[in-house]
Amino acid sequence: MPASGSSALAPGASRPTSPELAKLRRGDWTLEEYLDDRVNRALAKLPRWLSSEQREAVRDTLRFQMATDPALEEIVAVLKQDRQAPTPR
Repeated sequence: MPASGSSALAPGASRPTSPELAKLRRGDWTLEEYLDDRVNRALAKLPRWLSSEQREAVRDTLRFQMATDPALEEIVAVLKQDRQAPTPR
């Protein structure tokens, strides 16, 4: 198990990527679009009997938590490094 704050992957190891994360990594989606997609997928699983006010409260809470999640911050940092790295020839 990795030490607290360290990555579970060895340097140079391939990171598992969801199709949504791949879109973010390629630059097809902004971070905002990625977060909105993840929140919308989570909301789709909620019971239909929830009121629109309850759904909005859940949406706001999920959105805030995702935007401030340390794991997501690590993903964003990796993406920034990937985009700044020179392209192999």
